[in-house]
Amino acid sequence: MCGIAGWLDSEREIDKERELTERMSLSLSRRGPDEHGEYIRRHAALLHRRLSVIDPESGQQPMSTLYEGVKYTIVYNGELYNTAELRDELRS
Repeated sequence: MCGIAGWLDSEREIDKERELTERMSLSLSRRGPDEHGEYIRRHAALLHRRLSVIDPESGQQPMSTLYEGVKYTIVYNGELYNTAELRDELRS
């Protein structure tokens, strides 16, 4: 199972806490030995450790998208069991 961690703090500058965010990520390494990703900004850190089971080429996280000029970023842990059906529905 993948591992995720997050830290939001409007007062601390998280982007200057690299040692701590690296330790947070390393603490999840057994849960996700295949890949790791991070999204670190001034007041937010999203960390992901991946156990690659489904979609090893395209499942990197954190995931970001631009919607109406605003960038949204998430980390997600879970599995969609009806992926093929959802993909077909969205394509149509």
